[in-house]
Amino acid sequence: MPWINITRTSKAEERVSGTLHRRQTTLGCQPEPSRFASFLCCILVIVVLCGGCFVVHAGPNQEGAASANAIPPAPVLVGQELQQVPAEPSEVLVGAYLYFVRNIDTRANTFIGDFYLWFLWRGDRDPTKSFEIMNAVGAPTIKPVFADDAGLSKPEELPDGRFYQQFHVQGTFGCSMDFSTYPLDSHRLAIELEDTKSTIREILYKVDDSSTTLHPDVRASGWDLHGFSGRAWTVDYASNFGDPREQGSVRYAHISFGLDIERPRPSAILEGLAPIVISMIIGLCALFLRSDEFGTRMAMYATIVMTYVFVNMDIAAKVPDGAGTLLRKLTVTGFIILAMLALAGIRSFVLAGQDRLEAAQRFDRICFGVALTVFFTACVIVVVPNY
Repeated sequence: MPWINITRTSKAEERVSGTLHRRQTTLGCQPEPSRFASFLCCILVIVVLCGGCFVVHAGPNQEGAASANAIPPAPVLVGQELQQVPAEPSEVLVGAYLYFVRNIDTRANTFIGDFYLWFLWRGDRDPTKSFEIMNAVGAPTIKPVFADDAGLSKPEELPDGRFYQQFHVQGTFGCSMDFSTYPLDSHRLAIELEDTKSTIREILYKVDDSSTTLHPDVRASGWDLHGFSGRAWTVDYASNFGDPREQGSVRYAHISFGLDIERPRPSAILEGLAPIVISMIIGLCALFLRSDEFGTRMAMYATIVMTYVFVNMDIAAKVPDGAGTLLRKLTVTGFIILAMLALAGIRSFVLAGQDRLEAAQRFDRICFGVALTVFFTACVIVVVPNY
């Protein structure tokens, strides 16, 4: 009996000691840094990709992003080319000479233009009495060059039987600008003309390509100019505007003269893209600091966040509210990566506090590689197709 009691006591002690050993092992076990790093890296990639998709697909396009001050775009130009229209209508040759352009307001989608406009036609129907500048903001100044003693328009009759009239036009004009590729954006400053009285059964416009041009000294501060040209279409408004004499929709002759402008690439990169990229590189370099210098890292990340905020304030001053620009997509991606880097800095600081400096450094290197790859991949995807 004593022997049996000793044996039972020994088994009980073994069970107790085994339980204590398992608890000590469980309490003393820490997750391997490499596993945690892999998990954090996966979360980083998933969050950045989801954020990028949200920015790309959820961001408003230009049609929905115009501000309250923006001028609505001209009616969609549809219909057949001029040469396909029957020859019965009177053909009117229209040309323009751009003298200067200034005050290009990208936020309001307006500009001030000064140009000469002329018409050449045959017959008794005078197109200068019924044309309208469709995208004028307010009432532009239209002064006829050939006028009678009262200052009213009086076309000149040419030796070949055609009539000729020229106007000097000054005013503010609205145009639809697309900022989806800002700061690598380009636009067309257009002047839209249309005959408001005669349909295409009576008048058709044709561009005077041989004389349409711009003054050699025309400059637009902050923009590169790429030529001034005209285009002619017919417009179907899908309405007869309540005129019972018209069956179905009516179509009018429409002509557009436009100056193509583009933001200079060097200044766009230096002023827009460079601050975003350089700030992110600095944020990534913070991962090479000692893991226990948590305050220094957070101070660097806070500075980068302020840089991104100032960049977005600059965007807001130049484009309409809500416009989904290329630069805004990059800043949103940068914010997401910075948030993940801040979380990684906390984890690294915890490892350093446990005297596991090598594990903390290895974790920082992994985060550096993943964040660098994700950010520059986003830059290539967003910037290169628009450059």
